[in-house]
Amino acid sequence: MNFCEKFANDSQEELFQEFVDESIEFISDITKSFVELETATDNKEIITNIFRLIHSIKGSCSFFGFLCIKSLCHKIENILDRFRNNLLDINRQVITDLLNAVDLLKEALVNVKNNNDEISDGQKWEKLLSALDQYIIKNIDSTNENWKRVFSLVSDIKSKIDNTSEFSSTSSALQELTSLLINVAPKPEHLTTLSSDTKTEIVSSSTQISFSKNVLEFKNYISQDYGEIKKINEKEFFTKIQTYLKLLIDETISAEGKDIVNESLDNFKVLFDLTGIDETIVAILKQTLNSLIDKKLLKNEVAAA
Repeated sequence: MNFCEKFANDSQEELFQEFVDESIEFISDITKSFVELETATDNKEIITNIFRLIHSIKGSCSFFGFLCIKSLCHKIENILDRFRNNLLDINRQVITDLLNAVDLLKEALVNVKNNNDEISDGQKWEKLLSALDQYIIKNIDSTNENWKRVFSLVSDIKSKIDNTSEFSSTSSALQELTSLLINVAPKPEHLTTLSSDTKTEIVSSSTQISFSKNVLEFKNYISQDYGEIKKINEKEFFTKIQTYLKLLIDETISAEGKDIVNESLDNFKVLFDLTGIDETIVAILKQTLNSLIDKKLLKNEVAAA
């Protein structure tokens, strides 16, 4: 169904035209910025500017219901996040793939402007998404190509089904499958201590420890009964956890602590995109806090008398 069939009144049509024209202008700036980034890999300002423009396009797509464009923007954002957190090297290959993504983004915008479907070439779209996934799927052992492919396939299938309301039950089944795969897939060293019981508790000790307000709020939020957590709006949960983890970075006292939190934040975004609110995600968040407490990597830790 094209835009005109979904939105009939003049005011919405005007908003739509403004969105498309502005987004296509953004595409030109994004392309130039990616070219600059290839030779200025340490320039965080370029990354931030690209992220801002992509995020703006994604937000408007959500309003107008262009889910394929939104999904592509989300993948580009994930890669930019990796750049900002020094979790992915900037090189010619990744820039080439991102420029191809931007070209496809422009093509989709032109399609909807002409009242056509977002995707005109499904095979080209799938090939591009697969290329981007290789930079995003970092929550499993990078040497195990079979597991990387499994996660990539599940992510792609779930994304397509989510864009088709008739298949919501299949999407739920894929979410459950993803959770199971997360549990059995080889994990990086910092996650190998995660208990097989996903109801991991925050560590406690006979020694009373005082933490900062941010740490305590995060601890209390993820320590809720899982049944209560599951009732939370998914957008609210994602925003809060992302905010807490970013604040937690500033609460650490060493590079090791920052690395633990940054990797947890990165894994959270990838896993949440696959599963939404899930017991395994909550367990990994608890394990992150446990690691910081066990290794005494948090500020404001005061042993009580």
